[in-house]
Amino acid sequence: MDRIDGYPGLDSPRGNARGSKSVRFGLFEVDLEREEIRRNGIRIKLQQQPFEVLRLLLMRHGQFVTREDLRQALWPSDHFVDFEQSISTAVMKLRQALRENAGSPIYIETVPRKGYRFIAPLQDASHRAITAIAILPLQDLSATPDNGYFVDGLTDSLITEMAVRSGLRVVPRPTAQRYRNSSLSMREIARELEVEAIVEGSVLRSGDRIRISARLLHALDERHLWAQTFERDLKDVLFLQRELVNSIVNHASLAISRNAASPQHARSIQPAAYEAFLRANFLVSVRAPKSLLKAIENYQSAISIEPTWAAPHAGLAEAYRIHDFAKHKPSAEVASHIIRMTETALRLDPHNAQAQATLGAVLAMNEWKWKEGEDRIKLALRATVQSSSMEHLYAAVLLTQGRHEEALLHNDIALSLDQSSLYLRSYRAQILLFARRYRESLSESECILEENPTFAMGLVNYGAVLLELKRTEEAVSVLERAFTSAGVPVALSTLVEAYCQLGKTNEARSALSQLYEIKKATGCSPVILALAHLALREIDQAFDLFLEAAKESDIRLPLMLQLAVVDCIRNDRRYTKITEMIGLPALRVS
Repeated sequence: MDRIDGYPGLDSPRGNARGSKSVRFGLFEVDLEREEIRRNGIRIKLQQQPFEVLRLLLMRHGQFVTREDLRQALWPSDHFVDFEQSISTAVMKLRQALRENAGSPIYIETVPRKGYRFIAPLQDASHRAITAIAILPLQDLSATPDNGYFVDGLTDSLITEMAVRSGLRVVPRPTAQRYRNSSLSMREIARELEVEAIVEGSVLRSGDRIRISARLLHALDERHLWAQTFERDLKDVLFLQRELVNSIVNHASLAISRNAASPQHARSIQPAAYEAFLRANFLVSVRAPKSLLKAIENYQSAISIEPTWAAPHAGLAEAYRIHDFAKHKPSAEVASHIIRMTETALRLDPHNAQAQATLGAVLAMNEWKWKEGEDRIKLALRATVQSSSMEHLYAAVLLTQGRHEEALLHNDIALSLDQSSLYLRSYRAQILLFARRYRESLSESECILEENPTFAMGLVNYGAVLLELKRTEEAVSVLERAFTSAGVPVALSTLVEAYCQLGKTNEARSALSQLYEIKKATGCSPVILALAHLALREIDQAFDLFLEAAKESDIRLPLMLQLAVVDCIRNDRRYTKITEMIGLPALRVS
């Protein structure tokens, strides 16, 4: 029997195991004999080829495994397949099972032009190290009744700092938020969050002084590892955050992993600027148009007080990006403004991940500089581990290019970091719709609407899926409800298609007229109008509008060109011209 050097006791990929039959890393345990992988004791479904990739990587722990090594291990010499694509697919599915982002790997490192390497420490299956931690919502002990945004923002900042400094998986604030004032024991909370350690504490703010008391528990046996109180001037809150996180890391005896980012210098911040910044962050998380406008005001206030602080510049750019994207017709002028804001943030702090991610998204989706934009987002993901918002942003860029499987992978990573997000779940259903996996999208949409029957994004997606499944009468009912409740033009455009399927031409033309009224009153993307004309088989009008959208760099154009209603024009030379204009001549259609 062959034995692979590099990890004693493990046998070659196809041999029977002798000695160690299972190995543990992070939250995962791999039984090489039974060919099973479990996460916190729960078995994960993994196909044979991805498992064999994992087996070989574990056998050669810390060593390069070339793509040729993988080819020889996975397929006989007389087997003929597209090896390059098959290997990439197997690695992608393995990473998906491990909930890993290739841009900031925890387990599998890609070695450019060479292959892969397994980088996480291996343990005996009986050994349980701290690999994941949750910072529960800090308790507000201040007398001020409207201090919630400040305490939540501070909690979020500590979570971000911990993720960057420790290299651990850190539960994001929206997920941890569910355990505010929970009656569950620490052990039960840890089991639900799949963590071994929990931080809880309180904040007392008095004038321009702030005091944070915190304690660290090993949650599986509810053992206290550390407790301490920190007090500083509010202007030194960034120093306080760094000090608190360092103490947690040191007292938990946690080695800083190879994925932990190099610490950036903290700085003093005027309390009014910090307050405005935290208030703006809270308002952005609401995502409502009015809240976004208020967030923009607060970021601008923070900048006026602390003009050399990069964080509010980056936050302002992202708030503008979200607000502009939500408009019926995004503005190229606003996109240029966003780029200038991100460039300002990066001049002040070249390591600011939010600015990199926002700039990458705008370059890709607004200016169609796909590679440059994607490279920026990858850089941001490497700089900030475990960011649900940035993983989602990358998923959006990938979906816009028609790269559905990759988009699904990164949105699923975002969901694993923020499991309570209705928006991310709806976006998953949307990816499945564009990938033409209609049954799966339908199932996701139904679950979402069971929880929130009026959620506009969920209603539009549900109606579109019903339409593709030829459940047209149901689609009409859902889409009419979506348009009535939220006034979303895309719901009206999809209604045109539904009415056409039912032979209701008068209703279809009436809906089209409503779209033009919206265009005149508040603006409407020419892409949305083009889809309605396509449904009516008015091909020339549709192409005129698509061309208008291409000249305006309409952010919706590459995405909407993937819909089934566009299939009727894909062989037209004008369609080819448009895809070349947007830099996606080989736009994928499932």
